Amino acid sequence: MVDNEKKNMRMDRKTEDDPKSPILQCKVPRGALVPEGEGRRVLNIVTLRELSGHEEDILANDKIEITSRFNQVIGRCITAISDGERTVNDSKSLGQLMTNHPFGLTLGDSLTLLFRLKEVTVGDEFRQKVICPSCKDDEGESYSWTHVGSLTDLDIVPCKGNPLEYERTFTTSRGNVIKWTMHTAAQEVEYARKKLSRDKATRSLLMRVNSINGEPVTKEALKDMAVLERSEIRSKFDEEGGINTDLTFECRNCGHEFEAPLDISARDFFNPSAASSTCL
Repeated sequence: MVDNEKKNMRMDRKTEDDPKSPILQCKVPRGALVPEGEGRRVLNIVTLRELSGHEEDILANDKIEITSRFNQVIGRCITAISDGERTVNDSKSLGQLMTNHPFGLTLGDSLTLLFRLKEVTVGDEFRQKVICPSCKDDEGESYSWTHVGSLTDLDIVPCKGNPLEYERTFTTSRGNVIKWTMHTAAQEVEYARKKLSRDKATRSLLMRVNSINGEPVTKEALKDMAVLERSEIRSKFDEEGGINTDLTFECRNCGHEFEAPLDISARDFFNPSAASSTCL
């Protein structure tokens, strides 16, 4: 994505009358689909406030599954959502943004907002321990170092096509007609609870695919499907948009270049000073 497009997706940091309560306004890849007349309207400009101690306590609560913690925190910190003309800021409607499927915010939207929340709260810098997969240090351990980066360098990818089309259809190379629905933040919480169960690759497809050749989808139908077709289905999910969290590193010791994802589950992600404490 070119710099101008990235700037348009990010928008500007703003401040309320109280300078101690910064807010940030940004665009998300798809946005929420809110009722308007007999149809729906896309609202994709989100206003966020910084994290408070209430949200920090939620993030530190290991009794709550981490995806659910993230969704709760994002939902609490959204103060408004709009499209530049219509604005929604009542608590009831905002409360449904993270819980309403299929009209609420998508998984790509929520991940984008998670990074913007960090930015408005403690800044865009992040630190991550990186381990080289190809070499070892003088003590025989895998060589590692601490990478310092900026969230502003991550590419935000807008939703492809008409964002109002939350249910989409395509035909695989084997001729099967697949109807699927965009993955929402609400669904991700449900899926996260099942990640330790069997058949998780198939279950991830089951969360999005609605029908195959007009017949309601079943787990067995997906398991019987060729891997090639399953890969084609997953590639269509990229139409949802999102934020690219894959980072490219060059080992400081051996020069090997490799990719690794940004670790948003690290205890110090939202609070750099927490790396040596029990918080987060």
